[in-house]
Amino acid sequence: MLSSFPDLDDPTLPAWLEATLAATRAVAFADVEAWWSVGGADVLGADSPLGAYASAAWRRFAVGLFAADLACYPVPVDQVDFANLAFAASRFPRGFRLYLARTARHAALPVGYAAWHPMAVGSFRLLRDHADTLVDRSVIPLTEAAPGAADLYLFNYSVVPGLYGSAVSRALVKRYAAEVGAVGARSLTAITVSPHGSRVATRFGMTRRAPLTVEGITEDVYIWEAP
Repeated sequence: MLSSFPDLDDPTLPAWLEATLAATRAVAFADVEAWWSVGGADVLGADSPLGAYASAAWRRFAVGLFAADLACYPVPVDQVDFANLAFAASRFPRGFRLYLARTARHAALPVGYAAWHPMAVGSFRLLRDHADTLVDRSVIPLTEAAPGAADLYLFNYSVVPGLYGSAVSRALVKRYAAEVGAVGARSLTAITVSPHGSRVATRFGMTRRAPLTVEGITEDVYIWEAP
C-alpha cells in the first residue's frame, strides 16, 4: 500500500499531504474497515552507501510517518521536523512503525506511528539533568540498542484523535511496550506534549522531571531508570 504514497521528489507530494491530513484528521474508528502496520525494517532495500534513503519503499514510509505526525499534532510547535524524523528513522529503522487504515474512500491512511531509538548516555544525562538548557527536543539516535545497557528515547507513540481509545491505539501501545521491554533498557526518556502522552509515559513507569521549553511552550520530560 505504500506504493500509493508519493516519493520525496514527487511534485504531487504537497497536494497529497494536504488531502491526506484532511482525511486523517476527520477519521473515526467507525470509518475504519481494516488497519495494519508497517515497520521500518520491512521496507529497507539492498545495502547501499545511501543507507535507507536508497529504498523507494523506505522513502514513502518516511513520508507516511511525517503525514501521521502532522495529523496527530495539529499545533505546529508540537510537530516533527521532517529532516529530523527521516534521520532518526534511517539510523534506527526497526524502532519505527507506521499504522495505516483503510476506509470507504481511502485505501491507506497514515493514522499513527510508534517510534523509539537508543541514544548516547550523554544525551540521556543531558535530558535528565539539564533539560532546561535545551531549545528543542532533537536527540541523535544510535544504530544499535545494547541489551540490558541501552538508554532509550521514546520518540513517539500516537494516533490521530479520532482513534483515541480504539483497537488501533491499544494495539500500538501494546506492541510498543513489548518492543521497548524486550531490549531490557537501562533508562527510558520521553518528551510529552499532551496529557495523552503523559498518561502513557506514566504507564511505562516514568516520572515527570524538569520541563523543556520549545519556542516558548513548556513540554514535559519523563524518565525511568533501572534500579
